[in-house]
Amino acid sequence: MASDQTELLFRQVLSEHGGIVARVSRAYSANANDRQDLAQDILLQVWRSLPDFAGRSKLSTWVYRVALNTAIRWQEREHRRQRHHKASLFLDSILATHPDGPDKAAQSELVERLSAAIRSLPATDSALVLLHLEGLTHADIAEVLGISAVHVGVKLHRAKAALAAQLQEFRDER
Repeated sequence: MASDQTELLFRQVLSEHGGIVARVSRAYSANANDRQDLAQDILLQVWRSLPDFAGRSKLSTWVYRVALNTAIRWQEREHRRQRHHKASLFLDSILATHPDGPDKAAQSELVERLSAAIRSLPATDSALVLLHLEGLTHADIAEVLGISAVHVGVKLHRAKAALAAQLQEFRDER
């Protein structure tokens, strides 16, 4: 699709189907800032996907599909981010409560052992684990590493098993 056609089609989406974006954003986000962020993400995805629009369905149907898929991915990222944030706050509060407790040394050693175990993995597996720990989705990791999302799941499962085995050896030593 030519650039001019893409721009015209995007303007049509904005004028005729902007309500779809607003409704989906409202349904998948709790506050005004999140709605605005999600709407921008949806419009960006619509723009990126317009060259792939083949006209096999109505434009409104296609916009709904893009909007819903984007909103679902956005919501999953938000839930992961919030869980990660809550877990970090919980861990920080535990460490702050017992700053010099006997468990702090063990926790530090476990973190060092985990870091060493991640570094010992093959480079792509190490990158995969780090991206996973950052909260990226399998699809995002796949895009970064240039492999399929299914392959990400398989490799991540194997990497977790390798890490679990190494950490079990650490626990057995103690």
